[in-house]
Amino acid sequence: MKKKEFLSKLFVAGVLLAASVVVSVNQAFAQESPNRPNPTGDGTTPVAAAGFVSGLFALLPGQSVRVSAVNMGKKAIPIEIVFVPVTEQGKAAVPIRCNWTPAPGDAAFDKYSIPDGTSNRLMYVQIRVSDAKDLENIAPSLEVFNEQTNMPGGPHIFLSGADFVEIRPIWVPS
Repeated sequence: MKKKEFLSKLFVAGVLLAASVVVSVNQAFAQESPNRPNPTGDGTTPVAAAGFVSGLFALLPGQSVRVSAVNMGKKAIPIEIVFVPVTEQGKAAVPIRCNWTPAPGDAAFDKYSIPDGTSNRLMYVQIRVSDAKDLENIAPSLEVFNEQTNMPGGPHIFLSGADFVEIRPIWVPS
């Protein structure tokens, strides 16, 4: 009986040790230097430590998406807004990047519209900062709206604050 108890305790201790090793390794990778460049595939290597990401949404013909990030801090904060189109297979396509450095109280914002001839477009948006501490001073928002006045009503999306997911370290789509 004591041998079974000993083996049971030894097994539990081994499982706990393995779990702690996995957690330690994951934390080590998550705490990589925020100054390590992330290759983007377009010849630039922005340095981004953290950001916000929206969920996946669809743009229909005649609609646009406007993304903004209000700087609520006490210093200018470099911000990158990234529009990431997604293919029908769920793969990230070539991202569209916009760089801003809003002063305190100002906003960084940009708009993306569907190119003519496109039926609809799935996408998500990232708002990136180079210093993860700056996230607490950024108020993000996203609005999908109808560009044409002859399209009353229709799908309209507005996301802000807690509707965005915070990501650290930044994930750069390939």
